[in-house]
Amino acid sequence: MKYKIFIIIIVLLFGLITPLLWLNDMRNYLASLFFVNDLTSADVRAHYQQGSVSILIVPGHDNKNYGTWYKGMKEVDLVAEIGENLYEYLARDGRFNVTLVRNRNGYTQEFSDYFTKQKNNIAFFIRSVWTYFNELTRTQQIAISPQKVHHNRVNRKTQIALYGINKWANDHNIDIVLHLHLNDYSGRRSWERKYDGFSIYIPSKELPNHEVSQELARHLRKVFSRYWAASNLPVEKSAIIESPLLIATGAAGSLRSAGVLMEYGYIYESRFHTDLMLKEAAFRTYQGLLAFFMDGEKIADDFSWVFPYEWERNISFESRLKEDIAAAQAALFELGFYPPPDMTRRQCPINGNFRTCTKKALANFQKQMGIAGNGEFGPKTRAALNKLF
Repeated sequence: MKYKIFIIIIVLLFGLITPLLWLNDMRNYLASLFFVNDLTSADVRAHYQQGSVSILIVPGHDNKNYGTWYKGMKEVDLVAEIGENLYEYLARDGRFNVTLVRNRNGYTQEFSDYFTKQKNNIAFFIRSVWTYFNELTRTQQIAISPQKVHHNRVNRKTQIALYGINKWANDHNIDIVLHLHLNDYSGRRSWERKYDGFSIYIPSKELPNHEVSQELARHLRKVFSRYWAASNLPVEKSAIIESPLLIATGAAGSLRSAGVLMEYGYIYESRFHTDLMLKEAAFRTYQGLLAFFMDGEKIADDFSWVFPYEWERNISFESRLKEDIAAAQAALFELGFYPPPDMTRRQCPINGNFRTCTKKALANFQKQMGIAGNGEFGPKTRAALNKLF
């Protein structure tokens, strides 16, 4: 009798323990499954060769949370214009299936409806990815990289939008997600301009989309570095910054796609204050994407974002004709006169400001062309540039 009771107890214990062991194994299985590196650079490049690369463009912020601002200009509007320009470049290319999340009027109808109708599903998605992520960290299957740059906390509505974009990208097998932003720094007073230059944020090495994101970011950095200065904020000195907790690039493993957040520069930089220069930001991004796909030769002219161009007016020192000046700076850059030999791209960005950099470059151009002058943009200089461009 005692033997039978012992057997019954063993069976009951086995019946209780087995489901618990199975549940723990299943939880670990789901966690590891979620972190499969199932998208590589080779995969995305293969899609390009097949003419089926899918790209999601996400201009940062929205009309209620407009990001940073400077002299009445809002980040939300400037990056939306960059996004619209980038969409046009990619849509015209023919090899990209491109989707724009937001334009200058706000979220597209598809995404506005998605955030509303799928709110509960997105909330469940957030809980799920963090449950799996926390399980991996608890069991020491992954170690979280240190957070190098402080990011502002976002409210619940913004969380739903950002994680919702990640969920939508996963569900639609998007290859690349590009978030577009302008930078700023905490505590900046209205007259301060401590930092400048671009930076690129990607997921940290423990996240499943790190490799493909890093490879894309390296090509973007290489292209932008030919024309723009990288950020001189100390923590951004490498231009590519890894972040474990940035939702846009896939915090907690929430994004399968390559995830890149472009900080094109600081909002007070003059290059972002004219439509023409915002077009350049989009063009350089498109150029960087083509470089990633080993197809950079498709662009015959690195300045096709501005040329052909016709200058119809003379330009004086410190003129407000910013687009004419930016086009002249671009022309002088392509001809090898800008920036002048004794100055750098950081000192002399293509920004639409006619100051010492532009005056020196024009003087060198005039000397080579046999035009009398000392850096003025008069009729003869204008005619020479119009003939060339």
